[in-house]
Amino acid sequence: MSPARSARYAGALIAAVLTVPLLAQPAQAAPSRYCGTSALSPAENARIVALSDLRGVSTAPTFATLDDLTARQRKIADVLAAHKDWRGLFGVGMDGVIRDAVTPTQRNEAALDDPRYTKSLSIDLVGRYLRAVHAQWTGGAVPQWWGTYFRLASRCELPPGRVAMAGYNAHITVDLAYTVEATRSTPANAPDFYRVVDSIAKNGNVIPERSKRIYNADLWALWTFYFFGRGSTGSWARASPRT
Repeated sequence: MSPARSARYAGALIAAVLTVPLLAQPAQAAPSRYCGTSALSPAENARIVALSDLRGVSTAPTFATLDDLTARQRKIADVLAAHKDWRGLFGVGMDGVIRDAVTPTQRNEAALDDPRYTKSLSIDLVGRYLRAVHAQWTGGAVPQWWGTYFRLASRCELPPGRVAMAGYNAHITVDLAYTVEATRSTPANAPDFYRVVDSIAKNGNVIPERSKRIYNADLWALWTFYFFGRGSTGSWARASPRT
């Protein structure tokens, strides 16, 4: 799959949620009733707080760091999925993509120009989501794009697919651009960037599959509709890579 088509693939996610407002200011998390089949126990909430607490966690571009962060994300997704808690709608898809696309690409270091760079990308991006979760669960300042997702998770009259897409919107439209900038990406890194994007595009069906199976959220239209937009290309461009 070409880089342009991979970018269009990511762009389809963004196009589905253009009506979701994105503001640059953080928002204070507020207590709310979240959609699901049952409430989390105090122990489960405490577990999510602990798993999402990245204070003292290494950010070194190593497999040990990457495996630690992805395991934390997976465990949080599992806790929420056990209650069908809508705050986990994004996490179950992310977990599938990490397992089926991102991890295999990272492990195949011989096919990458700069394996340290791709690890840095994934570590920074997963870390942003975990820090948003931690802020939400502890009453901290949640980035507005993630605050929108968490607020929608209490709107049980909405289709769960819309809530899920607010998470992908935050992840791709905003966090990914910040990650490209934070990792000091240069044009020389673009081939590796698109290798990761391409692997996600090729294995993207895991997102609607898991969303439907676990949450009965229908996202299939995004994967059957003609991909359009400039999703990840836009994220790259907005971050203004250094030369």
